[in-house]
Amino acid sequence: MGLDRHPTPASADAPGWMEVSLCGPTLVMEAIADFLHRLGSAGAVFSEDPKARPGSEVITAFLPRAADLDGKLQELRTYLAGLRRLWPKSAWGELETRTVIEQDWVEEWKKSFSPMPVGERFWVVPTWREVPEPAKQPGRLVIRLDPGMAFGTGLHASTRACLRQVETLVPERARSVLDLGTGSGILAIAGRMLGADRVLAVDLDPAALEVAQKNAEINGLSGIEFRAGGADPEARLSDQPFDLVLANIFANELIRLKPLLLRHLAPAGRLVLAGIFFQQAEEVEAVFQPAALRLVERPREEEWVTLIFELGVRH
Repeated sequence: MGLDRHPTPASADAPGWMEVSLCGPTLVMEAIADFLHRLGSAGAVFSEDPKARPGSEVITAFLPRAADLDGKLQELRTYLAGLRRLWPKSAWGELETRTVIEQDWVEEWKKSFSPMPVGERFWVVPTWREVPEPAKQPGRLVIRLDPGMAFGTGLHASTRACLRQVETLVPERARSVLDLGTGSGILAIAGRMLGADRVLAVDLDPAALEVAQKNAEINGLSGIEFRAGGADPEARLSDQPFDLVLANIFANELIRLKPLLLRHLAPAGRLVLAGIFFQQAEEVEAVFQPAALRLVERPREEEWVTLIFELGVRH
């Protein structure tokens, strides 16, 4: 286990960005990326380290050099220390930092985002790439996406799992969709593309909502309502419940927001909980299952579990 290298002192007047990079086990890289996003990173680049042990990966992200940078770096070191305690036998490198002023890191990040098929019908294609020929085949739906400063490219295993549920459930039974933690808006866009009559996309981050709205416009979609919120478990986001409620967020937030999620789920509706490490799945399942919910599916991809519940009796 490596020790963190001391960061360069930050200044409120310092221009540019602080590049942070770390080599660690692949199974936790998406969680680290999510945490960095919460600290203000606008994106992350994943790469292989030829010197590292198999099953390891390098994450590189960029934090704005601002007055609170030192505090954010300390939060990151504390978070990483917790992960290292959970995976003590994994290969961990040092947290390395350097100041970046004249480097267009966005272009570097874009290189890692390629067109990809998801499920039976969707292709997710970034706006700066051409639509590949397989995506033009009859029956395929193309989501053009510019994630900007928001998460949700379709590359993450939990996002792919949610997209598959949207693909299955919206044509069959879900005429209304709530997307809590919409990020880039990809799930809300998919639901609307498949014909959902009412779609509500919610996020805490105003920048994410701006990106999601822009992506809806890029795809020529109207009829999606975008709303800031989702932090208060007692909040009401809509007077009408939803046939499909999607929540692709941290496991601890899923547990905390249980009252909000159930309040917005219609009778016989499906609740899709994603972004759950497999080690946390049993805890989340135990919290939700007593609430008149029946677990109908529990798919796992890589180290991520998705829990799909159906509400039998209005709770």
